[in-house]
Amino acid sequence: FISFWFKLMSALHNFPTIDDYVKNWQQLSPISQFREVQLSENQHEHRPLVSIITVVFNAASVLEATLESVFQQTYDQIEYILIDGGSTDATLSIIQQYQSQISFYLSEPDRGLYDAMNKGISLCHGQLVGILNAGDVYVPSAIAVMVEQHLLYSQNILTGNCYEGNAKEPDKPFLVKGDSQKLAYRMVPHTAVFMPHYCYQQWGLYHLKYQIASDYDLLCRFKDQGVIFTNVDQVISMTEPRGVSGNYYLTEWEYSQIRLSYHLVPKINALLFSFRSFLTITIHTILEKLGLWQWVEERLYHGIR
Repeated sequence: FISFWFKLMSALHNFPTIDDYVKNWQQLSPISQFREVQLSENQHEHRPLVSIITVVFNAASVLEATLESVFQQTYDQIEYILIDGGSTDATLSIIQQYQSQISFYLSEPDRGLYDAMNKGISLCHGQLVGILNAGDVYVPSAIAVMVEQHLLYSQNILTGNCYEGNAKEPDKPFLVKGDSQKLAYRMVPHTAVFMPHYCYQQWGLYHLKYQIASDYDLLCRFKDQGVIFTNVDQVISMTEPRGVSGNYYLTEWEYSQIRLSYHLVPKINALLFSFRSFLTITIHTILEKLGLWQWVEERLYHGIR
């Protein structure tokens, strides 16, 4: 019944599944850009395999820092998958330099960020999955911390904290808390989220209809299905200043649709919150043009979001 219900929901909501992507892998001819590395054999129930997925497109200038942050982890049972969107800069040559430390890599055009993430998830074998975009980095103990929590709460989604870059003051990053209690209204830091693989198998992958907020949709979908979130109050990752998600109006428009799609809060609350968010964004935009936003933000958050 659960399998039938999932297939029905997938058809209605049109979110992709692992099976959809596996079919594509089966149609591939010799996978010349695809490399498999033998993992350590001292794997057992107390040392689960963790899959880390990095998606990249023309990010040669920042990719190496991301790779090194994974290779320098204190936990060593890691399957590392890189999905490149067909970069035209030096990205692929950097990947090839490190290929002996990478489990799989693939370089081909895709349908955007979330399509690339879905490819990586459909290829991974780990019990626990983390996604780290090119340019973002893990702290050295990140995976060890998350594995320790996974052994205690194996069915739960784990959310940690993240330092987000400050474009205007690089030496003063914002601490973004991974408080899943607020998920009904806003996203937690995606690079600090570690997901049990079964969640993707049971409730699908990232929805391709969203340009910016598909990660938010995915977490809300899982929470709506009753998956428990465990907050890990430690810094797990550090990210660059906002890129595509810096388009605040489009981000909030997609967030508004997602809030109304699930049952995490009453619809009226979701609508009121969206109205307040659009108003806040407008005030933010005006203050930024006047050169006052940085001053306001520092007094509002004191370095914490």
